[in-house]
Amino acid sequence: MTKTNSLWDQAQIYFIDVELQQEQIEAIVNWMNSTPAHAITIRDHTPSDIVAGIVFRLSSNKEVRIQYDSENIYVTRTDLKSEGVRYSIEQHQIKDFFDQQLSNSI
Repeated sequence: MTKTNSLWDQAQIYFIDVELQQEQIEAIVNWMNSTPAHAITIRDHTPSDIVAGIVFRLSSNKEVRIQYDSENIYVTRTDLKSEGVRYSIEQHQIKDFFDQQLSNSI
């Protein structure tokens, strides 16, 4: 997982890699897979104000990217179509996970 830390008075943004435990990875996959169709909204793009993200790199050189902007969860998948598929999801468990990770001290 990657999260950002902003130092606005110095105009710096840097990224912090956070290693996830296997049980966290499995929980995220289960939460993604349990998201109902009515909680998915197709998007043309992902906003630029992302504060955290998780990338699952698949063995086929494809990926599932989950990004969070402190309000919404965005997913970009290259495993479905060559041009990629973008959508947002309403998934409170993943949102809570990101909020918890972001609140941890850096």
